[in-house]
Amino acid sequence: MALAEKEAHPDDPRTWNDVVWCYDALCKRAAAQGNLTSFGKAFEELVSMNEFEKNQMLSDTMCWRLRALLANSTSKVKSEEIPALADKVFEMAKLIHPNIPSEPYTVLCKAFYKLREHWSSFPAFMEWWGWDSFRPEDYACEIGSDGHKSPVSIVEGCHIGAARILIKQHDREAIMAFLPRMEQLNHDHPEMTYLGYYIGKLMFATGQAGQEALEALCPFVRKKRTEFWAWQLLSEAFPDDREKKLACLLRAADCRTKEEFLLNVRLQLTYQFLNRHDYANASYQLHKYVAEKARQKKMLSRDVWHLTQESWFAQNNPKECPAVNLDYMAITNEIVFGDIPYQIGVVSHVNADKKMVTVIYGKEKSGFFKYDRFLKTIHLGDILKLKWEDISDDGFVRPMICSQITEAEAMTLQTSEGPLDNFFRKVNGKVSSNRAGTAWFVKFNDASAFIPQNLLRRYPLQAGDSISARILWDRNRTRGDWGWKCLEIVPENV
Repeated sequence: MALAEKEAHPDDPRTWNDVVWCYDALCKRAAAQGNLTSFGKAFEELVSMNEFEKNQMLSDTMCWRLRALLANSTSKVKSEEIPALADKVFEMAKLIHPNIPSEPYTVLCKAFYKLREHWSSFPAFMEWWGWDSFRPEDYACEIGSDGHKSPVSIVEGCHIGAARILIKQHDREAIMAFLPRMEQLNHDHPEMTYLGYYIGKLMFATGQAGQEALEALCPFVRKKRTEFWAWQLLSEAFPDDREKKLACLLRAADCRTKEEFLLNVRLQLTYQFLNRHDYANASYQLHKYVAEKARQKKMLSRDVWHLTQESWFAQNNPKECPAVNLDYMAITNEIVFGDIPYQIGVVSHVNADKKMVTVIYGKEKSGFFKYDRFLKTIHLGDILKLKWEDISDDGFVRPMICSQITEAEAMTLQTSEGPLDNFFRKVNGKVSSNRAGTAWFVKFNDASAFIPQNLLRRYPLQAGDSISARILWDRNRTRGDWGWKCLEIVPENV
């Protein structure tokens, strides 16, 4: 009816508008049916009327129509047919002129983003769509109706999707053009966890390694240091440094991971140990690899089968991992955390039930954390060498490195909080108490340190006794103020 009115009154704006939205209704119906042919016919009529160039509302609406068409048509075809279908819809998208940036334009982006695993032209689509066309809210991870938070935002996801395709295509020129954009986004949005991983993959795909790759990868590996694949990727940064490459692979194998995921790591370790003529460890890694392949009922490759026929494999079958003549933890920690300064912490409180420890790491500075990942036991007064990136307002930290050291070692380390004796000392002094005899102290120089009840019960002290003590500048848990407190005392007459 609207078409008949248009033919009868071609110059009537109202009639023309009715026809436009009539074709839009046809597009909507065809999109809901996933009917690309019917959609295309109605869409071509709108193009012939030049409506998209002058009617932004129609173009915005068409973004939603194209999304529905992609969703409903791709669900009806085989995966190998998706690229041709996406190409056709992409050609339609090039003809509309929506508001940029806008919600409909982001909706269009998300529709094609969902096809990235099957559509190698996704990077070309993003170049057309415009990497700078995202809205501020597109940089945040979405929360679904079920309350589940997406692991990546649409911005990060699109960059990662494009990177994965470029890596598969081995398009060095395209990768080199894309890398600066990834690096800038990573710099501007450090909360985007996975960008560093793909920046490293892009660099390796172009033959880059060395310091530039490390600078991109290390912040990522710090965040994902419990994941084997982060260390496996880092090993690729050292194609010519066998020791560091081996250390990274050992760190990967050391992560708590199902054996089925470690096959590539085990095989790489086998070759690395063979290069070192360490046949016991090479055999151990290869036996682990072969056993997992057998469990999965998968055949060995010809090269691996030949390895299993060599004498060193038959002669060595250790049940436990042999000792490795390489301090891989120290090497990998230095690679990833080397630019972060050490902190020296003195244990001021231990909750053995919860495996929590509080440390003093500077004058009136304390932090607490779970210690069981690093140490089996810990005691009051122990000195710890620590590295961490951030500390919360309440003092909670997530250490990257934590180890016990001697006082002599601690004295040699430079930290951002100054020397250890700013907050931890050995002193000699005289015992004194308040008038009521309810609080006892050791006086030294012009200061005094509180002696806790547990030490008083151990030693029958009297005012004027000479003692030596290890003291800590600690926070009073009741009053909240700071002062010297004895951790250990040794009376001269003991």
